[in-house]
Amino acid sequence: MNSKSKIAIFLIGCLLICGGTALFLKPNPWEVWFKNKLNKPAREFVVRYLKEIPKPNAPQNNALDLGAGVGHELLLLLKAGYQVTAIDNQKVAFDLMLKRPEFADYTKNIKTVVSDFEKIDFSVLPTFNVVVASFTLAFCRPDHFNEFWGKIVSKIEKGGYFIGNTFDPGFTTFKESDRENMTFHTKEQTLRLFSDFEIITFNEVKTPDAKSGTSDHYYEVFAKKL
Repeated sequence: MNSKSKIAIFLIGCLLICGGTALFLKPNPWEVWFKNKLNKPAREFVVRYLKEIPKPNAPQNNALDLGAGVGHELLLLLKAGYQVTAIDNQKVAFDLMLKRPEFADYTKNIKTVVSDFEKIDFSVLPTFNVVVASFTLAFCRPDHFNEFWGKIVSKIEKGGYFIGNTFDPGFTTFKESDRENMTFHTKEQTLRLFSDFEIITFNEVKTPDAKSGTSDHYYEVFAKKL
């Protein structure tokens, strides 16, 4: 093998090593996403509606946070006195959340579950006095949504509360490839989901983005189970 061939092989090897190292060191996109969310406030409608719920007066009061992320709404539930089951399909969200100093005094009151919505084992979960699903319900696949929703409803105590929202089909921020795995509800379909509830507050929110041509279109729901 002549010197030119050896140099070529050496350079190819360096490129492969550098490329592999770059790939290995590429940050988890979900970690980047959640780190950007760390300093965001809790959703205003969740803050508002939680204030309208009587404070729990017993240690067995349980809350469920679906799609808990890095814990903005979860922290509100903990401060209100609930034992909280937090579910998210990204472990990195909980890793970041539990490093937040605000959670130091509450870790014993949190149960984290890493799972897609379609795979949640509801049989091992307690019943809940409050369920929060802030900008998350739509991320259950359409072919699983009805079963998923039925299990949520069955786990809410009589007199318990739901705070969350659904996405209208006009919520066009998402790419078509993402929308295929999401579940959207019209106003009428959203209202039908709450046939077993007294709807306390129902708000339609539509915020068009003229620049991008997309629109955030969703329904906020605060309801009490009958």
